[in-house]
Amino acid sequence: MKEKIGKIIIAIVLIIAISGCINGDEIDYASKIDEALMNGPVVAYFHADWCAACKLQSPIIEDLKNEYGEYISFIIVNTDEDATAMRKHGVRSIPTTIVFASRENDRRHVGATEKEILNESIQWAIANYGIGE
Repeated sequence: MKEKIGKIIIAIVLIIAISGCINGDEIDYASKIDEALMNGPVVAYFHADWCAACKLQSPIIEDLKNEYGEYISFIIVNTDEDATAMRKHGVRSIPTTIVFASRENDRRHVGATEKEILNESIQWAIANYGIGE
């Protein structure tokens, strides 16, 4: 009986840890996105270091960040460091890039996305910042 209880406790702790409730090193990307939205439009790029498609997408995001960084905030979300931001923004696969004009107004790109398509969404977000709040 004690062995069963011990296994149940271990299972509960693992579930809590996987859900993001226990991790002192976890970065709160969801709050970073919210804070950045108070100052202007935001690009939130969800990726992981082990993701092959992310390795294709990351250089494009860096190019866009260099091009538009003074007009729009870029939040690079490592999904291995913060699963909470993924859940909050409904991200179910990576890479995912969400371009926010406001909290209620965004464009979502799932998978590796061409630079031209992301460029268009960024220009849209800059032009429409704050609309829909």
